[in-house]
Amino acid sequence: MERPLIIIAGAGPCGIGAALTLRQEYPATPFILIDERNQPGGNAASAITPEGFLFDYGGHVLFVHEKCAAFSDTLRSLDIAWHESMPVRGVHMFGKLIPTPIQRHVHRFPAAHALPIFSDLFLHRLGSRMGMVPRPVTDASDNFQDHLHRSFGRELTRRIMEPLNRKMWTLEPSEMSSEWVRQRSGSALHNVPQVGFRRMLKHAILGTDDPSWTPSDRVPYPREGGMGTIWQRAVDRIGAQHVLLGRSIAAIETGKRQLHLVDGTQFTYTALVSSIPLDTLVELCVDRPDVQRLAKRLRRSSAILLGFGMRGVIPARYRGVHSFQCPDAALPFWRVTIPSNFSPGNVPSDGPHYSILSETSRAPGLAADIDDRLRHDVLQGLRSIGLIEDQPVISTFEKTLAHGYPLPFHGRDAALADIHAHLEPLGIFSRGRFGGWRYEVSNMDHAYLQGLEVVRRIMAGVPETTYFSPEQIN
Repeated sequence: MERPLIIIAGAGPCGIGAALTLRQEYPATPFILIDERNQPGGNAASAITPEGFLFDYGGHVLFVHEKCAAFSDTLRSLDIAWHESMPVRGVHMFGKLIPTPIQRHVHRFPAAHALPIFSDLFLHRLGSRMGMVPRPVTDASDNFQDHLHRSFGRELTRRIMEPLNRKMWTLEPSEMSSEWVRQRSGSALHNVPQVGFRRMLKHAILGTDDPSWTPSDRVPYPREGGMGTIWQRAVDRIGAQHVLLGRSIAAIETGKRQLHLVDGTQFTYTALVSSIPLDTLVELCVDRPDVQRLAKRLRRSSAILLGFGMRGVIPARYRGVHSFQCPDAALPFWRVTIPSNFSPGNVPSDGPHYSILSETSRAPGLAADIDDRLRHDVLQGLRSIGLIEDQPVISTFEKTLAHGYPLPFHGRDAALADIHAHLEPLGIFSRGRFGGWRYEVSNMDHAYLQGLEVVRRIMAGVPETTYFSPEQIN
């Protein structure tokens, strides 16, 4: 049995943020960072195929905001070579790529779709001004479907916003909350940007686009090693004596504040900072069946990632594009990311190559296995949208994330409050993407700051901001 210490469970961005804060600000405090995987990063890790194509575990982008200075400082300290590119993103509809936000580019739709939407939006805005239609405000009691109708009217919601969100989240919009929509997760914009009818009309008349980026916008990405290189270098700063990788947790005895590993090792902790999935964490609390039952209230989706390394030149329409969404129900994926457009270091250097990463969401209870049918359907889908033409596939990558997205279901905040009210008096603090289960603060910078802030709270009583007051950080 080891002496009492702070245990950090999970070596993703949150756990690494906690460990670096202890190492740098409280060097006399004993702690250990534990993860069941052999590499750090959690769902922000990267993998490289035998043929030399690098894939992240999803479409991760660094949109670091001014209030995330501590994360920016850490990035600068890691001495990483960066490649910068314009964050071009879109939605594939009507046989073409339309810039995001899609709701600001209705004039790019075929007339049979655009005219009913413009007409409905005009009447919707007129009714809102006259008090006949509720204004698009976000209220905690609203479900997401109500918010969509208030913000975008009937036609834009029915034709675009509902199908797109339903495919991504695997939930009906009526089952989702609306608290998260005015926050930001993976970009500088709100999660669901509003539309201004006059602004839309102006761009329709001029025939111009209104994208979420400008020609001067640039996002950084590691020139070599993918996003995973950030977390590997950060772990190296923590020190090997504080890190246990490839070690799984078997049980937590909350009454004794003891943590048991599968290999028989036991630790006594003064505080446990966990970024492992919250439902997994409470299941490990073997002496608290009352807490274990609370996990049944949480809802998540899984993510199926299929990557393809291509020999040849990427089709012209996709040059420079970072990612795009696919609301078409006929396509088996909801998003496609193009890693080779983030950095040339993501593909082999011996000749022209490009890479594709598709993402398919699965609701809980549905099989998330990767089989030959899915592989075939994904490849056919990529061919149907012109991302694969005659170029040969020379490398493949496959990954299933059982915890893909923490769903912002209606009643989520009440469920989280109950769980934290049980765990924190026991010295257990659950934060991070799935540790905290709040999509609106689940980006890498958010998760890192949650780890940093919870350590400062434990050690010095400093209130947390990122997790409990996301509107302040976003």
